[in-house]
Amino acid sequence: MTISSAGADLHFQTSAQEIAQLLEKNGLLLRVVTAKSAVPQLVDKVCIDSRAVGTGAIFFALRGQKVDGHDYLTDCARKGAAALVVSESFMSKHSAAVERLLAEYSLVLIVVQSPLEALQLWARAYLLTRTEVFKIGVTGSNGKTTSKELLFSVLSTKKKAFASPGNLNSVIGLPLAVLGMPLDVEVAIFEMAMSEKGEMSILSDIVKPNLALITNIGTAHIGNIGDQAGIAEQKKMIFSNFDGHEMAFVPEADQWVDFLKSDVRGEVVLYGETSTPGYVSWEPWSDGQIVHWFDQKLTLKLAGAHNRANLLAVLYIAQKLGYQRRDIARGVESFVPSPGRSELRRGRFTVMHDSYNANPDSMRASISSFMEIAVPGHRHVLILGDMKELGDLSVQLHEEIGLFAYQSGASVCIFFGEAMQAAWQAAIGVQKKHEASWGFSADSNERVFVHAIDFETVKKEVVDRVRAGDLILLKASRGMELERLLPWLEQSDELGGIGHV
Repeated sequence: MTISSAGADLHFQTSAQEIAQLLEKNGLLLRVVTAKSAVPQLVDKVCIDSRAVGTGAIFFALRGQKVDGHDYLTDCARKGAAALVVSESFMSKHSAAVERLLAEYSLVLIVVQSPLEALQLWARAYLLTRTEVFKIGVTGSNGKTTSKELLFSVLSTKKKAFASPGNLNSVIGLPLAVLGMPLDVEVAIFEMAMSEKGEMSILSDIVKPNLALITNIGTAHIGNIGDQAGIAEQKKMIFSNFDGHEMAFVPEADQWVDFLKSDVRGEVVLYGETSTPGYVSWEPWSDGQIVHWFDQKLTLKLAGAHNRANLLAVLYIAQKLGYQRRDIARGVESFVPSPGRSELRRGRFTVMHDSYNANPDSMRASISSFMEIAVPGHRHVLILGDMKELGDLSVQLHEEIGLFAYQSGASVCIFFGEAMQAAWQAAIGVQKKHEASWGFSADSNERVFVHAIDFETVKKEVVDRVRAGDLILLKASRGMELERLLPWLEQSDELGGIGHV
């Protein structure tokens, strides 16, 4: 199985003509233009990146903020594409170029108003034919990927399960995940993410989940949506295709729980420490936490209350689907976190690598879970990078993270990026107030807060501040590429003074 953000191999037989007929039936097809030399052939791959195109591929020319797929049509034709899905606006402006393309290459052009809408419709129509598949949708401001992968680990113990790969969770990525789903799947778990209003409605319409899980309502993408009420409203759209026979899983402790569970056509199931059957307690563990569930001790390779909440959702879902406790426990025990998501790396010292993405809620959760890792005599070091897509609230939310970092009690905080300057200023501001009232300096308190704009300065601060045996957290939005520190932390001669934990 090959599925990536570039495209997906198909596990079913189809052709350009059949795809065109589907689009025509649903009112999206404008016309089909076929080269005189075109020979009917099966389509065996769907692509949105010309680099993934090969013989038998259908290429959807999507227009993004920086790249327009229409600029790569000749490249796709040269590589043997069977069909190209293009927009009418492109056709009307580049008719001569299209004629040259059809004269030289054996292919089919499918003309639509929006290639993206055509891709989404194809995925929705295909999934409707897979009536044997039980479909689960997972959304939330944080914890989507962890919950999806935990579900996959547990549900795979008894059924042939499929989970949408990597970050194929958007209005572009999800259709690729759907179209690349194997034929023997019994239960499919789709991560569903939105960053703009209306996107969750599109995703729900594609998947039409039999069971939908909301992990939480936070502040991710609040710069695009406006406020948390708007985020809650958009996330709740995952239930919008329910007809009364589905299950909606809602977190009991979320401040929006009353809104999320109201007016849902279907069974609403609350999950959490008081609602999930069998939950008793938890305790820290060197590689995460131990959750006491019924008479069993489940070792979860993730720390933090937020990851415990994800587990409690998965435990309840599996029970609702008829899984036995021993199989559920086996799935939890075999779960391994994805790289960059609360990943504990041990070597010269211990690093919690959680730099896949970040928003204010996940930043707080990550800091809190990191501080749960207690090794006597060893300090906690926070390396925190900018949080993206916060809009006009960016300064305020970064200031709040600076205060939270100070309150965490971490010995060293290195704030990285332009936006994190506000966090650093907030942290040192409260530190100076405490120094003035308590009568001692930061040096005597042994707590250090520094700010770095560029990556090389971050590395210098690490060399200057980190000691042998320190515990280090890496947390930032994906665009900060904070994972660049990992090989350097593990191998650099500049860190010769840092030893094993």
